[in-house]
Amino acid sequence: MAKTVEHFHPHDTAPYVKAKLAELYPDHPKLTYFMTIRNPVDMLWSYYRFFRPDADCLYNYQSDWNENSTIDFEEWIQFGKVGMNPAWQELAPKWISTQNLSPLSLEAHAIDRAGVNHVKNVFQLENTEKLNRWLTSKLENRRFPALSEAWRSRRLKPLSSAKNKQKALPHVNQSDGVGKAASDQRPVVLSDQSLKAIRTMFPEESKIYKI
Repeated sequence: MAKTVEHFHPHDTAPYVKAKLAELYPDHPKLTYFMTIRNPVDMLWSYYRFFRPDADCLYNYQSDWNENSTIDFEEWIQFGKVGMNPAWQELAPKWISTQNLSPLSLEAHAIDRAGVNHVKNVFQLENTEKLNRWLTSKLENRRFPALSEAWRSRRLKPLSSAKNKQKALPHVNQSDGVGKAASDQRPVVLSDQSLKAIRTMFPEESKIYKI
């Protein structure tokens, strides 16, 4: 699991981060927030492969996880569930439920209970070039010359070269539902039921990725 610092975790939601910062630093300067998202199918496949849910939908980071019990990927998509930090869920939209996989969605991490989106800048992980340009424009600020130079020194490779190294994920819809390849490189073909579940739990990402 990713390392944490006091009060914060790498997977914190935007409403939680903003509320916590306001609590800890009432006079903190105005900040600009951004978020990266992945194709939901790719993200779910990665989560499934890494945390290996068992038949009771317990994960390998939980003490009562049964490594000898397995659950099928599509069964997990349609009927699986995942927990959410209570402090995050308290600020999340009411429809986010720990009885399904919606806590992993963009909505759970960007939108508050009142329906306000706290992250106006959302970038697809598959298009790092766009994110690089945006970050560069923000960091090229004379108030942060050292930070700006550090970022610029890391992005000096030609964009064409960087683009060639990016991994393009296949389009996902009912006719060619393909997620990231498994360990044997065979594509994961999803049923209509699984795609419908993803659209329900990940509505914004589904629109963005045309699922």
